[in-house]
Amino acid sequence: MTNGTQSKNYSTCGEGAIKKILRDVLAEIKPKEEDRKRAMALFNKIASFIRGNYKLNIDLMGSVAKDTFLKGDLDLDIFVFFPPSTPREVLEERALEIGRKVFEEFNGRDIKIAYAEHPYVKGVIEGFEVEIVPAYRIKTADQLKSAVDRTPFHKEYVLTHLKNPDDVRMLKAFLKAMGAYGSDLKTAGFSGYLCELLIIHYGSFVALLKACQKWRWQEIIDPAEHYTRKDYPVLRKMFKEHPLIVIDPVDKNRNVAAALSAEKLALFIYVARKFLERPSKSFFREIKLKINKKSIISRIKKDKRNVYAIVFKKPENIVDDTLYPQLRKLAENMASFFEHNDFVVEDWWVFGDEEAGIAFEVVNDELPFTRIIEGPRIFDNRTHQDRFVSKHEVVWLGDGGRFYAREKRKHRNVGELVSYHLKGSFEEIRIKGVPKHIALTISEHGYKLLKNEKLVEIKSREFWKGLTKFNLRNLERL
Repeated sequence: MTNGTQSKNYSTCGEGAIKKILRDVLAEIKPKEEDRKRAMALFNKIASFIRGNYKLNIDLMGSVAKDTFLKGDLDLDIFVFFPPSTPREVLEERALEIGRKVFEEFNGRDIKIAYAEHPYVKGVIEGFEVEIVPAYRIKTADQLKSAVDRTPFHKEYVLTHLKNPDDVRMLKAFLKAMGAYGSDLKTAGFSGYLCELLIIHYGSFVALLKACQKWRWQEIIDPAEHYTRKDYPVLRKMFKEHPLIVIDPVDKNRNVAAALSAEKLALFIYVARKFLERPSKSFFREIKLKINKKSIISRIKKDKRNVYAIVFKKPENIVDDTLYPQLRKLAENMASFFEHNDFVVEDWWVFGDEEAGIAFEVVNDELPFTRIIEGPRIFDNRTHQDRFVSKHEVVWLGDGGRFYAREKRKHRNVGELVSYHLKGSFEEIRIKGVPKHIALTISEHGYKLLKNEKLVEIKSREFWKGLTKFNLRNLERL
């Protein structure tokens, strides 16, 4: 429930009008019964093939199994269960063999080996995105041998406790529209399981939107009540970098919201408030971003901004969950390096779709030949004082009795700084903190540094989305 002050800010159109909007939305996003029947028919065929040929237990996981999937989301997560005594290398080898045979038997296409805790096979069969995932068949969650072993317990909990799967669908569609659905490290948003737990905990989609207006930093949600309030300070230390803490009902030491970024959490809370203030079906439809490169660049020049992009060949044979953390690490390291050299970084973002790279905006892109640096105070260790004086040609005592000196800058502009950081052999680049896969592709293929009008060369839609941002004022025009 919201307090009186918040209620005054919400729409006066009434609960009935909101219900009608949600009914209309549900009619658009809910799969038809025939879609579910098609999915189950394909699952049964694949399960029968695996059971008949390999004598293993098979089960369907994911949103189809829990009936929380959206219209058009044709995904089948098929788990193949091995006895706990199976050595991991045997499990992985046999799982890959089984996966390949399944796609061969059912004329699959776009077949790939993907990597999570175990390698698994994925591809398309009869229009469905199918994954054949190996796991250990365990009796209780405390017997976990790998992260995927929790999945059957997640399914059981949701099927037992979720009363209104349609509210999960509405939450997923709402999050998709703002680009906050998905726990992959590229999106850093809400996972399907997190959506299910939030609806179980708060009871409905609208109740969740109202409740989140009262959330604070590191809000703790514990659906299975593993902890009492006196445990909360310990939990916040345990998950100190996590903006939202949702305790897994089947594993009290796990935060289901661990992948959720502060940015996507904040976006959800803000957009939820706007929907409550002025409900509309438009909040469930993605805002189409129209990109006019020439217009954007013209505005950058007019505003005298300094926007740079370091563009390089996308590393081969790595998944997004590996690529995007490395891109962010590179951007953070570069921003720190810039600021250490007196460049003021206002913004940065990453991209990794058609091409890979990092982008940043700086206040100053060129500096004087020299800079003033601080040394020790007159009251500090004498050895430090003498070392500082002997190291510099021009030294003086200034305000507060501190030594100061003037020294020549190593890097006067952005190009020099980037060149220092990214040029050289693989080993030389790695020493400077460039992540492994990015260091390899840059050492082999080089990079391009583009500024302002040269940015027009960039094909990556993620770059342009990062440059234009998710403009919250667009919500006012929905």
